[in-house]
Amino acid sequence: MFLRALVANPVLAGVTATALLIIPLGAVLLAPLQLVAPLPLLLVALRQGMKAGFQALAFPVAGALFLSGEMHFPAMVILLFGAFPLLAAWMLRNGWRMSQCGSVAFFISLLLLAGGLLLAFLSGFDPSESARTAMEAARGQFLKDGAEQGMDAVALMELRTGLDQIVEILARLFPALFTTGWFLVQVGNLALARSLLGRWGEDWLTPELPQGIRLPFFLIWPFIGSGLLALTASGSLGNLGVNLVFFLVIPYFFQGLAVVLTAFRLYGVSGFVRGVFYAALILWGELFLLVMIVGLFDTWMDFRKRLPKPEEDDGISKE
Repeated sequence: MFLRALVANPVLAGVTATALLIIPLGAVLLAPLQLVAPLPLLLVALRQGMKAGFQALAFPVAGALFLSGEMHFPAMVILLFGAFPLLAAWMLRNGWRMSQCGSVAFFISLLLLAGGLLLAFLSGFDPSESARTAMEAARGQFLKDGAEQGMDAVALMELRTGLDQIVEILARLFPALFTTGWFLVQVGNLALARSLLGRWGEDWLTPELPQGIRLPFFLIWPFIGSGLLALTASGSLGNLGVNLVFFLVIPYFFQGLAVVLTAFRLYGVSGFVRGVFYAALILWGELFLLVMIVGLFDTWMDFRKRLPKPEEDDGISKE
């Protein structure tokens, strides 16, 4: 109930959001707190209306302006943390479903990613190269610290090789990683808000089941086109294709997860087995890829309609 008290009014919600944004700046280990900074804004807007949401947003914006003294930091707070939670609150209060809000977040992310990369290509700016330069500086400092601490030369060389590969991958995928991170933060906060409202006895949101997630068929064509661009083009255009493919696999993962959840419900899979599956999904990249592939082919196969009913096992009907 402590969190419920923190979002009881716009002032408390705004101060909480400001604290979640600012405190991690002085303690790197608390950085994950910034991921839930939109949550107080979303909750107060859902519970008390849009006016309360805008009043709460004024606090982190003022905090960013006070700390930096420059206008682009408050603008970043609005764009990254404040704008979509208030938009989502308005949609939900007007009868939209949670999945529809997630879809809007996805298409906003896709538009910003594709538009940003195309604009960078036309202007001659390479965001991946800028990210590579910053990461190489951090890598150099890390290796320097290792050498000063007496790290073995062979181990240092192996570490350098491994870091070079990581830097190359992360630099090339930096635009998609950033956009995906923003999208997942927004969806995660939507899910948290729904869960909290349910616990507080305020779950008036339009009901829906996660098993029902199904992507529109037309989305497959941008995915295929981006894949072809990634395979055939080079330079900035090839980088555009790679980043779009990486981002577009995310919704297909959720669709594949919906297929898995449907199977869990249909066959009465225990909570323990589900927990093991979720843990493996986080720790085992191949399983993530498999679920994504299931979601991709579900576009054509509609696996949820093809799953055999338990009573049809072994060809024996219980009726």
